[in-house]
Amino acid sequence: MVEGQQRRCIMPLPSLNDATKDPLNPLNLMFLQMGLMLVMSHVFYLILKPLGQSGPVAQIIAGMVLSPTLLSQSGALHSFYKATMSLAYFNFLVFLFRVCFMFLIGLETDFSFMKRSLRCALSIAVCSVVSCSLLMISFAWLFLKVLHIQSNQTDVILIDVIVVSNTASPVVYRMVSDLKLDTSDIGRLAVSTALLIELTLNIGYTLMYTFRSKHNFLDVFLLSSFTLAIIIANWYLVPWFGTWYPKEKHISKAQVLFFIVIILILSTLIESRELSSAVPIFMLGLMFPREGKTYRTMLQLLRFPVHEFILPVYFGYIGYRLTLPHSRNGAEEKDPEHGYAGQYLILGVIVALSLLGKILGVLFACRFAKIPNHHAIFMACILCMKGHFGLQLVDSYPELQQLPLKEVADTLLSAIVITTLFSGMLTSSFRRRKETSFVHTQTTIESHPIDTELRILSCVYSPRQTTAAISLISALTSSPQTPLTSLLTQIVELPKKKKPKDAHVEAEFRHDDDYGANDSKEINDTVDSFSKETKVLIQQYRIVSSLSNICQELCDAAEDFRVSIVFLPFHKHQRIDGKIKNDGEEIRTVNQKVLRQSPCSVGIFMDRNQTGFQQPHGSEIPQNVAMLFFGGEDDREALALSRWVAMHPQIHLTLIRFLRKSCLAHSQVTEASHRENEVLMSITNEDAENESDNTFLEEFRSRYVASGEVTYIEKEVEDRGETAGVVKEIGESYSLCIVGKGRAECPMTSGMNDWEECPEMGSVGDLLLCADLSITASVLVVQKHRHSLSDFTPH
Repeated sequence: MVEGQQRRCIMPLPSLNDATKDPLNPLNLMFLQMGLMLVMSHVFYLILKPLGQSGPVAQIIAGMVLSPTLLSQSGALHSFYKATMSLAYFNFLVFLFRVCFMFLIGLETDFSFMKRSLRCALSIAVCSVVSCSLLMISFAWLFLKVLHIQSNQTDVILIDVIVVSNTASPVVYRMVSDLKLDTSDIGRLAVSTALLIELTLNIGYTLMYTFRSKHNFLDVFLLSSFTLAIIIANWYLVPWFGTWYPKEKHISKAQVLFFIVIILILSTLIESRELSSAVPIFMLGLMFPREGKTYRTMLQLLRFPVHEFILPVYFGYIGYRLTLPHSRNGAEEKDPEHGYAGQYLILGVIVALSLLGKILGVLFACRFAKIPNHHAIFMACILCMKGHFGLQLVDSYPELQQLPLKEVADTLLSAIVITTLFSGMLTSSFRRRKETSFVHTQTTIESHPIDTELRILSCVYSPRQTTAAISLISALTSSPQTPLTSLLTQIVELPKKKKPKDAHVEAEFRHDDDYGANDSKEINDTVDSFSKETKVLIQQYRIVSSLSNICQELCDAAEDFRVSIVFLPFHKHQRIDGKIKNDGEEIRTVNQKVLRQSPCSVGIFMDRNQTGFQQPHGSEIPQNVAMLFFGGEDDREALALSRWVAMHPQIHLTLIRFLRKSCLAHSQVTEASHRENEVLMSITNEDAENESDNTFLEEFRSRYVASGEVTYIEKEVEDRGETAGVVKEIGESYSLCIVGKGRAECPMTSGMNDWEECPEMGSVGDLLLCADLSITASVLVVQKHRHSLSDFTPH
């Protein structure tokens, strides 16, 4: 690459003098081209989806069918896609598309997960790039010899290395989303690794080109400073814009247009200086403030067009770039010395090196990172996918567009398409065949390690319930660095006059709607206020459905988001005057259905407003929380959840264990003090359930009680009467009581179901909700998820 060479990052718009070459208006022709590619993409997706193939694979195949290799080889379709005017506009529109989805990828990237997994993702990225580079350099002599490359050898080898080593983050991002792994650890790790690979190669190539073209160094510095200035300005502009229209749910269209124009100006300036704008635009999205309605508005306006329109056309365009040697016209393009055999040989070698290099590098890194084999193979397959950076790199090198290097360009373009298609098919097939290996297994809290990410889903119907849900989220988040992902879902019942077919779930692609709009505004304001004060981010979603379908939609959302527990509001709440008000039997019906069908653990929260649990963040008075332990899997699940509550600095947790007097008289208890001051209890003549209780309690006491973080109390009771008396005292002394729903056979609560009004809350939970006892504490009842064989059976 010589100093001062010109690169084509953006194809310039043609002059009007060329308009006579096209039979149609160029803009109309461009939209017809995109429409045809979009239709073909969706047709092939409908055909290949039943066969287990993902959307990107189908869309790339659609582009290949329309490419010069097949349908566009000659005839009317060839003229249709090779029109001079429309081709220029089409390439410019592809640039705009790339800006949009790179910004959206930055907005949607899980920054907290990316920071936690940075070391692992970086090691995988480095190993894969090094492995691919070494293999490509080792076979460079074959590449140069077979294609008879005499000039620009260093630059051609450099381009080959980047093409073989690169991974297209937009393709991986869409692939992971299509396979419903975007909320899984392995899916997010794949996206993070792909981003690191592409950003690193992009920055490395830019710096290398800059140092070789010294006149561009100042441009890089100025554009980097301009990007940094916009990022800093956004930290102040985004919150400020959110205050302009306090009565509106979203920011105005003019404000959205302002951000989009700034992004386009920055990307155009960068591309006009012969540099790639992918990294700066991604960084703008990644560093965009995440709280407030400005962020929500940008997401809602970009998600639908990008996922449903831009990306299918983009993937189709990748497939369209397939140009096999036999498809080129003109005798001047044929190599008389070795024909097409050498190009096909090099094409096969590049595809093989791309796949082999990624597989070897990724598997090597995953082995040291202790990633399971099936996840390592999945990572190796999906990271082989190529994309626009490679295509742009080949197109932007002028010498590759002239003979004899035109053969090199066509070979590289075809290798990018074939490698992406083959790796996509391989990834989809592996995901389908090993579906049980990707099933969400963290569906309970008891087996969930405290130092790993906890994903929770809180449901609300009204703004009043939002305050209680946020208080619970706050209790589980001891600091903004706590590895916890909280999702808040507003449930809106569809009016009965609407037909079932109109039921709709707004998870990612729904814009403003007419149902629950006023409540949504209040809920958003409450969440924004909490996030601004505590820096704890809460992701928001909406479910709009008929009453009969709410349970199914909610269970599907819990499964898609891979949460470990779902929090539901109780169908009653305590008013300011102390009276209990029923919010509707519909809520109770939904709660009962979710308890039976939920794919994870469930918690039902009864808020007692001012007398009950308050948000601990920012509170000067510590909240006193009691965990009532009677035994059984539900109580163990509730105790496991209490581990996160115990870590909050503004919460004092007390573990109260209920023991039966008659059992204590016949049991043999031995306590021993170890050098680490751990207290162990060994109880004989107990059944398997009690042994599990004691084992879990021992671990909890040695970790939290011995360190002084949790107070431990034992209460001796004989029957339900004594139990009810103790429970009443506890309910008057604490702001929150956490209890398991309870097991069927428990001597200390036997017969209490005779008093039950709400069996779904369990005997103890129902007792704590009794209005006659004047209990002031809020109540959280937890039911552990019951695993079944169907949980591990592919659907």
